[in-house]
Formats: sequence, structure tokens, C-alpha cells
Amino acid sequence: MINDRFLLLGLGIANNSLKEYFDKENINYIIYDDNIKEYKKDVDYNQFDYIIKSPGIKDNHFIIQNAKTLGKVIISDLEFFYKYGLKKHIICVTGTNGKTTTVTLIHHLLNELDLGGNVGDALGNYLDSKNDIVIEASSFMLDYIIDFQCEINLITNIFLNHIDHHESLKNYIRAKLKLIKNIKRDDYLIYNYDDLILKRLFQYLEVKKIEYSLKEKKDLYLENNNVIFNNKSILNLDEISLKGTHNKYNILAAISCIIAYDENKIIELEKLKSFKALNHRIEYIGKLNGISVYNDSKSTNFNALRCSLNTFKNNNILLVVGGKLKEDNFEIINDELKQVKFVLINGENRYELLKFFKEHNKDILVMDNLIGILSLIDKYIEGIDTILFSPGSSSYDQFNNYEDRGNFFKNKMYELYELKLD
Repeated sequence: MINDRFLLLGLGIANNSLKEYFDKENINYIIYDDNIKEYKKDVDYNQFDYIIKSPGIKDNHFIIQNAKTLGKVIISDLEFFYKYGLKKHIICVTGTNGKTTTVTLIHHLLNELDLGGNVGDALGNYLDSKNDIVIEASSFMLDYIIDFQCEINLITNIFLNHIDHHESLKNYIRAKLKLIKNIKRDDYLIYNYDDLILKRLFQYLEVKKIEYSLKEKKDLYLENNNVIFNNKSILNLDEISLKGTHNKYNILAAISCIIAYDENKIIELEKLKSFKALNHRIEYIGKLNGISVYNDSKSTNFNALRCSLNTFKNNNILLVVGGKLKEDNFEIINDELKQVKFVLINGENRYELLKFFKEHNKDILVMDNLIGILSLIDKYIEGIDTILFSPGSSSYDQFNNYEDRGNFFKNKMYELYELKLD
């Protein structure tokens, strides 16, 4: 029986899942949500000991500020899951890009495990599960870790992101590193050795490490497109449908986790041949007048956009970009711009993007919303090999999330142009 008392701050997917669990277990809780009239009311701070913060709520929220002053404990659903759920082995994955593909690859190979967090079901659904679990953890979830600790920790990479929430790159990195706040010497830390930030941060950390690389011979690396572990090839990537350098990193990251979880499971790597690209991540949706169209709505920052452009190095690209205004490093795609022949810009950050692409002498069309852009896309396809919807921006200016945005793009493209599938 859980006797602690809770305030659920915000009823996002994570806290909704906990609400159902609390009701089932008769746990004492109250709810506050700025966006739901019945839950936007005065809060009695004597009614709870813990706040479980919905991930999108910023630290400057008045309830967070008051709670800190009063010494209340603030956690995320990740910490609650660890503190109150059944004990189990946990593989936890974070990083700026590649998290979702990587955890889905891991789950594809270890399908007897649960899959939760930012992908799959909310963690509240697995509190009573006896299965081990793969968790995708955002910086928002990790920022309020207290005791959380797991045996297998993976960080894919670190790039500038979510500065509108964390206020600085330093704070963002600090949040990501809370994954290993309580790491023990016998726990695994798995990371991309080619990421300079991670390489420097972890060089002296004394835990079990698996370092993977596309550039050096580390614990796991590539040689002639063969994945090398313990001086022998364990998989040839020519047989895998996932394309692009970013996906090579994702595959190495996933295999590293399999090795840490149970090295005998290497024999399961054949399953990767049946793995298909995820929805909204360089997802092929058909042809418009013979031109391949890709939905990459999962591209929510410019590093993700760079990865997408790298996938189509030898193509003439019509690029559709834009979304929520936030701080980012546009210059990161400079080397990939040569194959971009036309840019269609929309969204809240359209003027910042217009300035950037103009400085690089690109032909541009700018509109305030995505539907306007899509209705004109067929006017700009002469000499184009690939139409790439890769916003490089968050979706919250026009959509609830990247899935809504990706589905909107696909549905409108089918509706307007009757795309032909191969």
C-alpha cells in the first residue's frame, strides 16, 4: 500500500496513466492542470507530499516554485516508476536524436521486454509488470530524478535542443546526465564514442562501458559495413533496410544494449533484417510525378534535419521545413545544403529560416502554415529527385506533436496528389 500523497501537475499521457493507477490502488492524489477547467483551481499544499510533474511543464510554473519553497518533493513518472513499481532490469535510453529508433530496435530484438516512456505506453501502465523494460527517457523526465538507477544506460548523442525549456545548453546536458546520477560500478554506460561531448565527459568514469563508433575501432565498430565485436563480424548492414549514417549509429547503439543485457542474444540479430523504418522518420510515402516523397516529421531539430539530408546525398531535394520558434544551430547543415534545390518554409520560425536559407542563396517559398505550402508543392518539382518533409523544428506551433504533423502531411499529400506507391 502506497501511503504517500501526490499532486499530478498536468494531465499529459504520463500523468493520465498514473491517475488510472492511483484510482485502482486507492492512492491519495489531487490534480492541477492549467488547461482543464475542472482542475484549474486553488491548490492546498498541505494535501500532498510529492508533485509528479508532466514533462512539458517548465520549472517556472508557480506551483513548482511554491512547492520548492515549501520543501515538497518534485519527481517525474520515471522516478515514480522506479520507486513504486515492481523491481526489474531496465535498459534506459536518452540523447538528443535517435532515441525512438534505437529503443524500437532493442524491443524488436528483445520483444519479451516492455517498451515505455516517450515511446510505447506510459510507464504507469507497467508498474505491476514483471517483465524487464526498455525506456526512452527525455531530458524532461530525467531532470527530476532522485533515486532512479538502472543497469544499462545508453546516451546516443548530445546536441543543442530544448533550450526554450532548459534555458541553456549546460542545463540541458545536466538533465541528460542525470540518467547516470546514481550509476554503480557494475552498471553499463553505453555511448557514441564519436560524439565529442560524450567522449570527454565519460573518459574517466569508472563503470562498465561499451563505446561504439563509426570512425575508430572501439568495443563495437563498422568495417566494410560489418558490425565488429570481439574481433569478429556479428552482422552485415547491407542486409538491413534502415538507411543513412544516423541509422548505423542507432543499430550499433541497439546491439550494444543487447550485448550488455545478454551477450547470448547476439544470435537474435538476424531479426534486424525484418525491421522497417518507423513512421515519421524518413518514411517513404509514395511518388508524385515519379519523384519520391518522404515524411520525416520526427525531425524536430537541425541535427535531425542534417541526418535526413545525409541520407539523400546524391539527390536534388525539395525541402519542406519549419515549425515552432526555438533556439537552434542552423549552420550545422551547411555541408548538406548543396543538394537542396528548393526550400518551402512554413511555421512560427519562418522568418529566421528565411534569413538563413537566403544567406545560402537558396530558392525559397515562405508561407505561414503547412497546408498552404503543401497545396503548392507540385509547382516547384521540376528537376527534383526527392521531396523531403523534414521540418528541423518542433511541431507545437501548429500541431499537438510530431505524429499529428506527420499524419497531416501524409494525408494531405495523398488527398491533394494521389501519390503512387511502388
